[in-house]
Amino acid sequence: TREVVRAHLEGRDGVKLPELSMALRELPVISIRKYALEHGFAFFWRSLQLSNAEFDTICDDIESLIQEFKALHYAIMKLSQTGDEALTARVFEKLDVLDAMERSLKRRLAQTYRLWCDTRGLLHAPRHDVEDAVA
Repeated sequence: TREVVRAHLEGRDGVKLPELSMALRELPVISIRKYALEHGFAFFWRSLQLSNAEFDTICDDIESLIQEFKALHYAIMKLSQTGDEALTARVFEKLDVLDAMERSLKRRLAQTYRLWCDTRGLLHAPRHDVEDAVA
């Protein structure tokens, strides 16, 4: 997402800022897919019989992530339609917030997965760097 925004701001490869909202029109679809995190947590939470209150907090964090995606999409559309490059900082700030939120959730899911494996005597895959798995 960052590179798409940068390319449109810089006019790389002939793309123009007014085309940015079209280039990122699928952000709402991507945000909806973040609900899949909830399903992953739910599986492990039930299996491990963990606290419902803690699960509810995680679900709230996932909902916040999805709402931030909506806010990002709005900020991108506004930047694209107005051409006001002063709005650029807000877009990149939102991307930073989204990255941090998503990394935190994915780290937590990976920890829960490892706990699930450990309680079953299963080997788990080596830790993957979740830093590469975000926008």
